[in-house]
Amino acid sequence: NKALCINEEAFSSYKSAVTRRKLASSRLRIARSWNATNDCFHIWYSGPFGTINGLRLGSEVPILAGTESDEVAGKSTQTADTIGKIEPQRYGSMFSSVSSAGESNVANGSITDNSIKIPWVEINSALGIIALLLKVLEQKPHSCIHFKHEIIPMGSC
Repeated sequence: NKALCINEEAFSSYKSAVTRRKLASSRLRIARSWNATNDCFHIWYSGPFGTINGLRLGSEVPILAGTESDEVAGKSTQTADTIGKIEPQRYGSMFSSVSSAGESNVANGSITDNSIKIPWVEINSALGIIALLLKVLEQKPHSCIHFKHEIIPMGSC
């Protein structure tokens, strides 16, 4: 009886260890698929502009004759009033300020002379994020990325 009890206890301990190993293996497989760089630096596009973390790169795009301004911006839900504006809920009031008359200022981007103009503060912010991305990629182990000049992302000094 005593030997049988010891045997059952050992088997129970073995099953518990196998279950813990399967769980740890599953968690490791999930963790290996994580990519913090992709999570921190979302690179995409918004109409004719490339974006990084929602900030547009590029200063001006002409609106071609016969196209609607919302088609140029790449979103069918945008109107001429909303093209060039950044989502205020995502970036706060950093880029979106409104004059007392209720009109958007230049910091929101504008459509003038048949072109969409992106404000320099947004372009500069996007370039700063790109500098940070390049520094992160350079410091990543086994990346084989090395630049001739040192990139020093400084934030908003």
